[in-house]
Amino acid sequence: MRFVPITDDSTIKDLEESKSGPPLLLTMMETASLLRLGRTQTYELVMGGRIPSVTIGRRRLVVRSGLEEFVNGLLAE
Repeated sequence: MRFVPITDDSTIKDLEESKSGPPLLLTMMETASLLRLGRTQTYELVMGGRIPSVTIGRRRLVVRSGLEEFVNGLLAE
C-alpha cells in the first residue's frame, strides 16, 4: 500500500485517481481533513469508538470503510 498524504491542496478525487486507489488506512490528520473537522474533535470520535481505527506500532489509523460508514450514518440520522 502506498501512503498518499492529504495536504490542503489535495482532494478526495486526487486520492481516488492515484494508481493504487484510495488508501485503506488514513492518519488522524487525513481523517480530520476529509471530515473538515479539527484534530481534537476527530480524536474524540475515534477514541469514542464512533469511527473505527487500528493501532499499528504507535500510530492510530482510521479504517477508510469505517469512516464512510460513519458519514453514511450521519446522513441517515
